[in-house]
Amino acid sequence: MRDYSREYQQKLVSAEFAASLVKSHDWIDYGNLTGQTVAFDQALAKRVNELTDIKIWTILPQYIPQVMEADPEGQTFTWHSWTFQVGSPGSSAAARRLLCAHSLFRTAPLCS
Repeated sequence: MRDYSREYQQKLVSAEFAASLVKSHDWIDYGNLTGQTVAFDQALAKRVNELTDIKIWTILPQYIPQVMEADPEGQTFTWHSWTFQVGSPGSSAAARRLLCAHSLFRTAPLCS
């Protein structure tokens, strides 16, 4: 049986390094449910003033994404959700309203 741990260690990078690879106009798949990487989200949110037109695709996040907190008007990051099917212009604002309607997010600072 093949041991993948060495190969995994060779490919492993920090969240900051992965976020540094993102370029303006990129599409990013955040994964879904508990498979989302919080550390990457935090690192990407720090680049809000360096990037433009970043489109994020996901399914039902289990936390308030830091990119939404860093960009409340959706000027840099556009949130596309399979759950809420919001991919049109203004989708970040629409996604935010829908997330805030969900009991998991209702008390988050983003929703107040």
